[in-house]
Amino acid sequence: MLRWLIEKGFDISLLSADDILDIINRLNNYPRPKKEYKTLLQLLEEELGDYILDLLNLYHIPIEELNMKDMILYFQFRTDDYMEFNEHGKIRQASFDNGYEYTETKTNNTGKVTDYFSICYSSDYSFMYANSDRETNEGKMVVETDSAFYQAFKTLLEGVDRLHIDCDFSERYLEFEINNNDEVEISFHLLPGETDGTVDVKNVMYDLRSKADQDNTNIKKRLKNFFNVIENIIQSNTLEDTKKLFL
Repeated sequence: MLRWLIEKGFDISLLSADDILDIINRLNNYPRPKKEYKTLLQLLEEELGDYILDLLNLYHIPIEELNMKDMILYFQFRTDDYMEFNEHGKIRQASFDNGYEYTETKTNNTGKVTDYFSICYSSDYSFMYANSDRETNEGKMVVETDSAFYQAFKTLLEGVDRLHIDCDFSERYLEFEINNNDEVEISFHLLPGETDGTVDVKNVMYDLRSKADQDNTNIKKRLKNFFNVIENIIQSNTLEDTKKLFL
């Protein structure tokens, strides 16, 4: 079962303490047929009491929420101008073959795409956001501190805690912000009616074609620096080298 979560040949020294704890909890919440379909955590709790779970930082995961499909964190694919990672249940891709592009795709436990986000540069910069189940006029995505692309987003926010970007052609806007966990939160603010069924919309485009800058924040310069870091990451030889680039 461990291979369901860690790809064969993966250097486990690259896993964080949280990754390892996640693996332990997933494996020990898997029902065992030879134990009357009880989990190892249930057996441990019956033998030693629930205090042992708190002591070891272990917790029960309901079977309907148990994810044994997504690998914890592993390097997937790289070429001279393309990189793809599967991190925290999200597929993150970056390339600079024909212009620059960063994309992020999140799926649920059934494999259905629930969120999609992209930053692109060809003749100018644009953003796209898609969500299959929006209930409010706002969507969010998070870039974790151990992401291979985290430093690129930190570069985007250099010198500020929040970056606000307006769309050229509508009242939509998006914001990049450092949260309390030092992660980068990306918020997508949509138009009224785009979430309550009034307007049937699946993909939302934010365009920067006409605005050279907004509120003296040098947005286009920041985006250029963002993709410069992305290019450096792609051109580094290994995942370990990628992490060493910014130490």
